[in-house]
Amino acid sequence: MYEAYWGLREKPFENTPDPRFLFQSDETADVYIRLLYTLKSNRGAALLTGESGCGKTLVIRALLQQLDP
Repeated sequence: MYEAYWGLREKPFENTPDPRFLFQSDETADVYIRLLYTLKSNRGAALLTGESGCGKTLVIRALLQQLDP
């Protein structure tokens, strides 16, 4: 219903977060870059915490797409 109103081709607000819809705010970009650096440089572990619905899963899914298999 809202898709037609806003002219969207698909639903951006599904139960399963889709990295294609990640909004790169300053905070999100900072978390993303820090996690990517930690993982690629083998500098130990990283912990991502936050309130329910703040985008943790979405950031991790976007990050996984950037890592080599």
